[in-house]
Amino acid sequence: SKALDYAERVIALRPDDPSMMLFAVDLLENAGGDASLTRAVGYATRVLERVEKATAEAKPARVSQAEWESEQKKLRMSVYLIRGRLQMKRKKYDEADNDLTMSYRLLPNAAAARVSAAAFAPASSFVASYGKP
Repeated sequence: SKALDYAERVIALRPDDPSMMLFAVDLLENAGGDASLTRAVGYATRVLERVEKATAEAKPARVSQAEWESEQKKLRMSVYLIRGRLQMKRKKYDEADNDLTMSYRLLPNAAAARVSAAAFAPASSFVASYGKP
C-alpha cells in the first residue's frame, strides 16, 4: 500500500521514530499474511529495544522522573502486548506467551484490565495513547 511505502521510507530516514514504526506495524498487521506479520514483529521489536534503551537523559525536562518512568513502563507493556498479539496471529504461541507474560509482569493491573480490550486493538491506538517515548 502507499501508506506502508511512505511509512517505510520515513523509517529509513528516521530509524529511531517509534510512532512511525508502530504505524507500520498496524498497516502490516492489517495486510495479514505471515510475511507481513513477521515484518510487523520486527518493527515492534525495534520499538521495544529503543524503549528499553531509553535513558533518563531522554526524559523531557517538564516531566518528573516518576512520571517518565511510569510512561516508559506503560509503553513497554503496550509494545509487549502488541508483539504478543502479532505472535499469536503467526501461531508462534511460545513467543506470544512470553510477550504477553512480560506485558502482565510490567503492569499487572493495567495489563489485566487491557488484555481483553487492547490485545486485539490496532497498534496505532497505542501511538495515540503514548506518543513518542
